[in-house]
Amino acid sequence: MIDQLTGARARGALVSRINHELLTEASALFVARFLCVDIDNLKAYLDVEGLTAGDDKLIALGRALIEHYGVDAVFRVDGDDFVVELGDREPWIPRLDGIAIKHAILDVALHRHRARNHHVRKWIMMHIDAASLAARVGGTSLSCGDPPGLAA
Repeated sequence: MIDQLTGARARGALVSRINHELLTEASALFVARFLCVDIDNLKAYLDVEGLTAGDDKLIALGRALIEHYGVDAVFRVDGDDFVVELGDREPWIPRLDGIAIKHAILDVALHRHRARNHHVRKWIMMHIDAASLAARVGGTSLSCGDPPGLAA
């Protein structure tokens, strides 16, 4: 599942990755860190520069993130929203000429619930979506703990 425009992995690949990690890791605790990246005011940029220029910025952002983090860690989840699975790496934000990049960090620490894995995966994805929205403001840090009713 690769995004054809940017070369980043697609949203479905992120969902699959999270699901796989929830089911296969041996520890009772799931810990992850995500960087959510957004091109600031892309629509306004498109209105002035056109779709081709906008695609060029998306391609440049995807390539920069992939070059820095590796293709397996970078996901284009929607429009101009990218998510990077950081692991233990420090966040890095690329610079693109003529456009600002905003970001947010999501720290996840929750208990695994193999019988309710689909609920936990949806809970994590909901927080990734919230962090992607928060990236539009820029510089936000969010946390994701156990879903209500599933705490250990």
